[in-house]
Amino acid sequence: MQVTSPVRGRGLGRGVSQLIPQAPSATPADQAATVLAALQPVPVHLGVLQAAVVLLDSTACLSPDEQTRQAATATVELLRAAMDRAAGPLGPEAGRSMPRIS
Repeated sequence: MQVTSPVRGRGLGRGVSQLIPQAPSATPADQAATVLAALQPVPVHLGVLQAAVVLLDSTACLSPDEQTRQAATATVELLRAAMDRAAGPLGPEAGRSMPRIS
């Protein structure tokens, strides 16, 4: 029987994990901000971005942690900008509107 190592043990996983703060003091917001800063452009289905915006917008409104709220708000702004660029001058694809929670 051959045992394979988890994804984290592979070359790509090691490189990505080295970019993410691993210290005990690194909050999830710190980790998310670091990962977002290292992202390369890739094609993503619009529905995935819309779902992420809804979840993160809710987090930005409801989280008791200021740093988490700021990271969620900044991420929502980046995702909305990406959706606006993808939609072009005619607005969101197929007439879909981007949900906002306030």
